[in-house]
Formats: sequence, C-alpha cells, structure tokens
Amino acid sequence: MGLHLHLLQAQLLVSILLIFVSRSVSTQSNFQIAKPNCTDQDHCGNVSIPFPFGTREGCYLDETFLVTCNDTHYDPPKPFFRKSNISITNISLEGQMRVMQFIAKDCYSQNGTRVSNNEPWIRVTRGFVVSNTANKFFVIGCDTYASVSGRRGNRSYSTGCTSTCDNRDDLVDGSCFGLGCCQMSIPKQAWKVKVTLYSFHNLTTVWDFNNCSYGFLAEERAFNFSARNLSNLRNVKKLPMVVDWAVGERTCEEARNDISSYACKSEKSECFEPDNGYGYRCRCQEGYEGNPYLDNGCKDIDECKNQSLHNCEKQCKNTPGGYKCVCPKGYHGDGKKDGQGCMRGQSLVFKVATAKPNCTDHCGDVSIPFPFGTREGCYLSETFLVTCNNTHYHPPKPFLTNSNIEIKNISLEGQLTVLQFIAKACYARNGTRVHYNDPFITFQEFTVNNTANKFTVVGCDTYAFVYGEWINQNNYETGCTSRCFSKDNLDDGSCSGVGCCQTSIPKGVREVNLTLKSYDNFTKSYDDNRSTVWDFDNCSYAFLAEESAFTFSPNKLSSLMNVEKLPMVVDWAIDRGTCEESQKNMSSYACKSTNSNCNETDNGYRCYCSEGYEGNPYLSDSDGCKDIDECKNSSLNKCEKDRYCQNEEGTYRCFCPKGYDGDGRVDGQGCIRGQSLIFKLVARISLGIAVLVLVVCCYPGNSFNGSIKRGAFSYDSMENAEEYKSSPC
Repeated sequence: MGLHLHLLQAQLLVSILLIFVSRSVSTQSNFQIAKPNCTDQDHCGNVSIPFPFGTREGCYLDETFLVTCNDTHYDPPKPFFRKSNISITNISLEGQMRVMQFIAKDCYSQNGTRVSNNEPWIRVTRGFVVSNTANKFFVIGCDTYASVSGRRGNRSYSTGCTSTCDNRDDLVDGSCFGLGCCQMSIPKQAWKVKVTLYSFHNLTTVWDFNNCSYGFLAEERAFNFSARNLSNLRNVKKLPMVVDWAVGERTCEEARNDISSYACKSEKSECFEPDNGYGYRCRCQEGYEGNPYLDNGCKDIDECKNQSLHNCEKQCKNTPGGYKCVCPKGYHGDGKKDGQGCMRGQSLVFKVATAKPNCTDHCGDVSIPFPFGTREGCYLSETFLVTCNNTHYHPPKPFLTNSNIEIKNISLEGQLTVLQFIAKACYARNGTRVHYNDPFITFQEFTVNNTANKFTVVGCDTYAFVYGEWINQNNYETGCTSRCFSKDNLDDGSCSGVGCCQTSIPKGVREVNLTLKSYDNFTKSYDDNRSTVWDFDNCSYAFLAEESAFTFSPNKLSSLMNVEKLPMVVDWAIDRGTCEESQKNMSSYACKSTNSNCNETDNGYRCYCSEGYEGNPYLSDSDGCKDIDECKNSSLNKCEKDRYCQNEEGTYRCFCPKGYDGDGRVDGQGCIRGQSLIFKLVARISLGIAVLVLVVCCYPGNSFNGSIKRGAFSYDSMENAEEYKSSPC
C-alpha cells in the first residue's frame, strides 16, 4: 500500500510539473504589446496594435503612429493609418505594416476600345516607406506592359515590365516569368507609388481569352499567379502591400543622446538603422522576444521553436541565449542558411569528383566528373562530351561538346556553369547607335536554370527582352525597364528599376535571345542645364547570368563595356525518361553504384548517393558511392563526444562510456552518470519547480522506505544510495 501511495504521489508530482512547465512555455510568448494603461486598446477588431502604435493619446509614441479604429462603420472594427483611408491588416514589431492597396485595371472591347481604366496611387507619411523587399510589382496580361513610378526620398523613379502570351495554354500556374505574368522589384525609400497600364494592341490579338490587364504593387507572398487571374482579378479590388516603418529621422547615435525620447526602453533591447527608409528601430537582443519599446518588454525565448528566429537549414539545438545549427545524418556543413548549409554526403564530390578509370578528370582548372568526359569511352553519351582546348589556351579551357560555350564548373548535383555573352548597345551624343550586339545561346538537351539565374538589364534609358524556346518547343518572352535621371539616383546593390532591373525566366528554357532597346537613345534632357542621360551613361547592357555573380553599382554603367561574358547556370540530367522507365534497361541505366538512388527532374533523371555515402553515383562501386565515416567529423554526427561514436556501413552509432547511461546523442538522452537519469530531468527544471518539489517532499508522512532497482544495482533505502542525499525536511 505504501509503495502504491508513493507511486501515486510521484505521478501527481510529475503531472503538476508538466502543467507548470506547459503554462510557463505558453505564457512566455504572450508578452505585453501595449503600454500598461492601454491594454484595452491593444486591438482594433482582429488586428493587434502594439506600441509605439496606439489608438488614443497617451497610447502611441507620437502622432505618426496614430491608428484610427473605425467601429462606427465596420463590425468588427477596422484600423486605418492615421486619419487616411489606408486600411491596416497587420502591424509587426519588426518594422512592417500591412495595408490594402488598389489594383490597376485596363479593359477593352473586342474592337480595341478601352472600356475601363484606373491608375491607383498611394502616398505614406514621412518616416514610412513602401517595402522594397516584401513587395513585388506584378503585371498580368497577354498583351501588356506597365510602369510603376513615384517618389523615393526627394527624387523621382520609374520602372516596369512586359507580359505577353499567344494563347491560354502557354500559361503555367505559379509561374510569373513573362508569360501572362511578370514581376520585378521596386527601389528603396519609395513613399509614393503610382501604377500605369498599357497594351501593345489594345488586347485585340488575345481578346478571346484575355480582355483585361492588371498591375499592382503587392506583398510577394500574397499573390500566386494562375491562368484564372486573366479574368478573376476583375472582381478583386485590393491586395495587401507592406510598408516599412521606423522611429523619427535620427540615427541611433543621435537618438541615444536624448534618453527621455529614446524609444528603445527595454533593458534587453538594441537600436539599429533600417536598410529602407530613415530613422531607427528597436529590437530585442538575441535570445529574447517581446516589445523592445516598452520597459522590461523583452523576454527570454527559445529560438528553435520559431523558424523565423534562427537561420538553421535543417535542425536547430537551443543553447542559453542562442542556438546551434546541426545537420542530420549523411549531411555535411555548418547547418546555417547563410553559411555552408547542409549538403548531402555526395555534395563534397566537387572536391573528390572522379572520372572513369584511365580517363582524364580535369581540363585546366575545371574538374570533369563522369558522366562528362573529354574523349570517347570517357563520357556517357555525346551530350556529355567536353572539348578540352589546349591548343589556344594555357591552361586549357573546357567547352561543351563542339561549341564555343565555355564551361567553368560541373556539379554532380546536376548543374553546369558556363560563360555567356553580354548584350550591349551604345550611342553617340546625337543619338546614333555606334555599337550593338544581340547574343543568343541554344541547348539541345540541357535547360537554363530559372532559379539561379536572373535576366538583368543595366542602363538609364533602357528596356530589354529575353525570348526563345522553352518546354515542348513553345516560345516565351519577358523583359524589364531600367531608367534614371542622374547618377545620384543610383544605389549600390539595388537592381529595382533605377539604373538596373531584374526579372526571372520560365522553367525549362532551352534557347536564350537578348534584345536591347532605348526610349530616347540617351538624348533626353532632365534639367534646366539641358544635360542629358548621355552625359553620365551612353550604353545599355542585358544578360542572363547567375544572380550571385553580379552586384549592381553605379560604375557598372561604364565598366560593363569591358566585360565580354558572365557566368550562367545550366541544368543537366540523364536522357529525358523517368527513373522507372530507365531502370527497365539496367545496361543503359546511369546510376551504377549499388549505394545510389535515382531522382527525377523536369528534363530527365539524376543519380545521387544514398544517405550515409558520398562519391560519384554514376560509377561502379569500386569508384562510386563510398561510406561516410561520420565519426571523423562532429558536424556529421549527433554524438555527445566524437570518441563515443562508432562508424557503421552507411550510418553510425553513439554510445556512452563505462559508468554512464543513455543513448549518447545530443538530440536524445545523452550520457548520464549511473543512476542519475532522473536527476538530469530535475536539473533542467527551473528554480520555481525546484521549490515545488521541496514543498511536496516536505509533506507530512512522505518518508521513503521502498527499494530502488535499476539494472544490476539495488538500494535498500535512500540512505544507502550515494546519488540520493537525505532532504533537510
């Protein structure tokens, strides 16, 4: 009976502890967002109103952050920005406010007569700017081009893109790369935005399936294109747009000089200056969350419970005041999204890429892994032939098959980096074109990567197109506009239509053609001194290139004249069949290693090493996928100590040293000395829970005379167990 009573008491204690812990966790994230005397005003309808915003005097920082809660005309009430008609749907303490903005529409009758058109605009108060990272400018239509213009700081801006298609079957749901839909970024510091729509032929060539065009600046993640949008957007009035906000117009250093007005009130807060706009913002220090604008507003958090608070690619392990990124079994790297990330075992094959036996594995500085090869018998098929030109180049240079397409890198993960020509168009002061080229590139079996590359246009009086053949011999065309009125308009690193614009291409492109155009041949004057764009920019450039290989700066207006080529990423695969079809003929099936798997892509299949293996999956076992010894690299295993890791074929096992219990894993029980499994749990409980344990422990009649058994150990009483000390109560 006594033993049963103690078991019930133990169960009750565990239940209380679990309730306490769950309540602690659940209440931790429910931090206060409004000022103490304004908690009844921390919502307007379904929208939270965190300080520095507020709905009445004394609840906001200053009138810039006034929110008008209209409960007269709306049920539930709706919040509006200050005293305007701009409705608010969300306010975040990360410095963003979501508002609803009108869509531009341009509709025509069958004979080309315009039947409806609007040009919506929005202007926000100083200190607030339209987000250039969260929003995109979208244009929808099959005979459409559009511009977005306005003011940024004390300067004007204008940019746009083109959307075309020949028939409804060209359109791909989720794809906004110029076929029925185009999108592009806007410049920083824009506080006024206006959208204007145009049509090449008043939609008469596509009227049977598209009689309206649409343009809008909206939150990128709030819109996903589908073919139905050609018609159903006619019934949509507004879409969400993100506005960036900050405090005042001073820098952090200037603001700290006046502590009474300094907005970062929490002891665990810090000040920073935003990339977009003016003024400063406050944020909680790393490892804390809450409202940094309130006294004691920042509370300790577990970053790993919220993916937006850590930059781990795969797995996150919480540590006091921070976190550690961990890669799962069979992956290499530091696990960080902004670092090495987590790469499959075979991804290190870039360093160990191997060719077939008796075949050259390099051409100059470039590795040539099988299925590629430089001579017959060393490649899988003619598609993978690499011509190593050692006659005209030293060191030698590799070229794809027998073409002039130079190869810079071959990855066994299915990517090929090649060099592609830049399109250039230059003009004399009188507007005469003095230099022009329109490069193209064509692939028979491979496709241009639509995620790693961007179509980029550079110039201050420029628009350009990229077009050609894509999947199933269909055609595509898209483009963008780049304009500026002086060199002072340009920002380093910004390619959002002012001196530089970018847009994406569709998936499955096999042919790329580039065409450059100019509005005024660089002759237009923008000031009273009659100076023209030509005085600081007389050339335009366009290229489809690897996005990470190009960063815009004002000197690119001239320096690109001396650049002939830029890197472009191409996707390669085996054949055009599926894995199942290819495995029916094992003699031609490319995944030769026993420890390899097949993965299907849009233009064929690829091979990769199984989890726990690395190497070249296209080679037989003697040269192909080999076992990874995870125990030699702490980033590849989850054992508490590398010396307590035992490698096994395709995997590994963690163990604990003599005298310790547990599974030895950092994501499991770990290793605990002897009988102390229960003490590890107790040690991790907060001081408040420890007090609760003492109270329960001291309850009258709670003596313990039972027997504790674990494994080969047995203690007759608590007094005989070294690990269990007697309690002062």
